[in-house]
Amino acid sequence: MPDANAHAPDMRPSIRKAHRDDPVRNALANFCENLDGAQWLLAGGSKGSAKDCVNRAVSDLTAVLSASGIRDLTVNVNALGRIEAFLDYSDDLGDIRLTYTARQPLNSDAR
Repeated sequence: MPDANAHAPDMRPSIRKAHRDDPVRNALANFCENLDGAQWLLAGGSKGSAKDCVNRAVSDLTAVLSASGIRDLTVNVNALGRIEAFLDYSDDLGDIRLTYTARQPLNSDAR
């Protein structure tokens, strides 16, 4: 007996494929890596350089992402001195909600 659902449309939510040539995926990976670098600068006591690094990370990210798709983008330093980022983004391929806390250097004296 044939399957009644054989010709039914696929109703599963679309998921952005992790493809290395996806510019959005690459921009998000670079953004997180840049925040890690800013965290190292912050841990080393270079607050001005860390702020410049975060500003550059945001600038590089927004150069790739569609401005109309960014619903929220916040970067701050939490009470523990860790850089955190929150992104809510949507495009033709789906929604992205990113919460990222920059990695802390193993040696807190990063100078």
